[in-house]
Amino acid sequence: MRKGNFITFLSAFLIILSALLFFPSQTVPTITYFPLDPKGVFKETKNVLHLDQKKQSNAYSVTWENHSESNEPLFLRQDVSILFRDGQLIGVKSIWKEDAKTIDFSETFHFKKDHLFQSVALHYGEKHYPNEVINSLQKMSYSELPVKGKKKNGFMYYQQPKEQQDPESHAALQKEMRENLLHHWHRLTSHFNVDLAQYNVVPLTELHEFQEKALMSFTQEQTDEIIAKLWEGLYKNYIIPISKNKDVSSDSYVPLILFEKNEHHILVLFELNGEKIKLKQVYPEF
Repeated sequence: MRKGNFITFLSAFLIILSALLFFPSQTVPTITYFPLDPKGVFKETKNVLHLDQKKQSNAYSVTWENHSESNEPLFLRQDVSILFRDGQLIGVKSIWKEDAKTIDFSETFHFKKDHLFQSVALHYGEKHYPNEVINSLQKMSYSELPVKGKKKNGFMYYQQPKEQQDPESHAALQKEMRENLLHHWHRLTSHFNVDLAQYNVVPLTELHEFQEKALMSFTQEQTDEIIAKLWEGLYKNYIIPISKNKDVSSDSYVPLILFEKNEHHILVLFELNGEKIKLKQVYPEF
């Protein structure tokens, strides 16, 4: 190769390399807040936990299923689902599609002891209009599965205790999980020196309840915007780091969300890979 041609080739290579370094391709979309679309709706959202046990087995399986469908194909569809066992993080899924209506996934886990499983999901979509106008769709779903074992014919028989039929078993599972979470949350609030009296305290697993009730003195429309913007921060600072780590840390539990009563800011406390983390987000101005 001639010297002039080599220099030209090298210069072109360096330009391309610089472009890749400074403008990396975005292969994973982010959940971004856009004004909620007044016409777009989800026809169906489903976040379900199923219990199954084979005969003469001391183990059982839990199938984690997610389904969502918008009323029309959207520029971007994305579902994020988080699975907890006794308050402890054991799984996260983030699936996205372009120009799609439907997202589905299913995964099965195997266990041998009594547990209380919880799954919270965010179903998201972006709708693009002319003149670069973008709106969004958001809906949360929640599922809970208590599993209690009883010995029968030499084997452990696992079933889902109904709160009405077996309130003691159901309450015992909830009590054990709550005690574990309170201990963990106390360590976080002490570490960050948080005065809980100044906040309304909401675990991530209860955030879905604000789809049907307004937050503090806000209207339901304002609450929807607050929660939507909160999920934007959760996705960037909680979901993505978990998704990148294939080995989910055993010290990560249900995040604690603190809504300041003076309506100035929101805190989110959680632990991931041994690091205690505090996120802060200011309320929107209405």
